[in-house]
Amino acid sequence: MARLCKEWDEDACRIEDVTFERLRDFFRVRGKAGNLLACILPHLQLKLVVLDAKGKSLIEDVFHLTDRKLRPGESCEFKIEGEWRRGMKDAKVTVWFSGKRGGE
Repeated sequence: MARLCKEWDEDACRIEDVTFERLRDFFRVRGKAGNLLACILPHLQLKLVVLDAKGKSLIEDVFHLTDRKLRPGESCEFKIEGEWRRGMKDAKVTVWFSGKRGGE
């Protein structure tokens, strides 16, 4: 049986199929995060960075991926929405960690 991860970093998950779209006055970012570790990831969080056409950060925020534990090899879809700002072009999503590189 897999144990809880005590520490992890940006390489704990595979982030894939990220899409960024405008919906009138809002934006939506969707994708999927898959646990690459041999332990269970509790309370995983993702960092969203919305970029302009020059690659400059317009928005940076951290979001909970799920309130459940992500088991080894398991994937979870995510959707993040917010208010559209002029100049938005693309989004980057990464795994976020805190404390001992793992939220503990």
